[in-house]
Amino acid sequence: MRCPNCGTNNRPGAKFCRQCATRLIGVAAPGSAAAGQAPPAASLVIQRGPQPGQTFTLHEGINTVGRAPGNDVLLSEGSVSRSHARIVVRPEGVWIEDLGSTSGTFVNSQRVSGSTWLQTGDTVQIGGSVILGVQIATTMAPAFPAAPPPVAAPTVAAPPVTGVPAAPARRPKRRKRTALIASLIGVSALVVLAIVGMLYVRPLLSDGLQLPNIGDWSAMTEDEATAIGVSVIEQRYPELADVAPAVTEAQVQGHRIYDVIFSSSPPPGGTEEGGRGFTRIVIVAIDTESETISVFESN
Repeated sequence: MRCPNCGTNNRPGAKFCRQCATRLIGVAAPGSAAAGQAPPAASLVIQRGPQPGQTFTLHEGINTVGRAPGNDVLLSEGSVSRSHARIVVRPEGVWIEDLGSTSGTFVNSQRVSGSTWLQTGDTVQIGGSVILGVQIATTMAPAFPAAPPPVAAPTVAAPPVTGVPAAPARRPKRRKRTALIASLIGVSALVVLAIVGMLYVRPLLSDGLQLPNIGDWSAMTEDEATAIGVSVIEQRYPELADVAPAVTEAQVQGHRIYDVIFSSSPPPGGTEEGGRGFTRIVIVAIDTESETISVFESN
């Protein structure tokens, strides 16, 4: 499956791109436009936020949105991520994509998942308190597909800015229950490994290992941690590439650590060398403070 964001080829059925961590589920097909059609004139007006009434004129192509200097739409507000979203202006129309921000992007109060078309009169909420009004003037009526076409990521990233990360959005109860179940699975896996005495720990070296471009590890999300775990497994443990991982998050001595757990049981009646079947467990541990990755595995 080809990533619409960076063009990397991923294995069929993959949920996240192994290079840039873009979610691959529900990727839209390219749109269309009439021959010679010019891109629309589009702009955003701050309706609520730090600079009410300020207007941002969007140029053709990719317009970045965030609080870091260098963004096309610069929003100096604490709940806005440094690299929050991007708005694409093409002859096919105008659409917005969230870049894995902490507090999310919303169009007409609906959270953006993937890509969402924009039209005149739409309202875009960036973070917790910035509201932007959309103004679009088209020269020709474009033929809108069901979803916007994929766009390659910008080649130059916005410069990093130090500061306090935005506060995470409140998650629904279902997400909390899922996290609790995943935590129990992770604890159980560690207990099993400790009991059998087959726990091996090794740091991952950079010899040929390709990881997604996460950027600010201190603001890493669960989806980004999952993408790193999947990338490690695909490159070092291809036999576990089809295993759906469980993810846990914990604070250990002031460090926020994600455990991405892959557990594979032998088939019924199957055996390993020596005539005994066993459950194989590989845990990719990601320390977001020290930016290190370790692998725990049963062998």
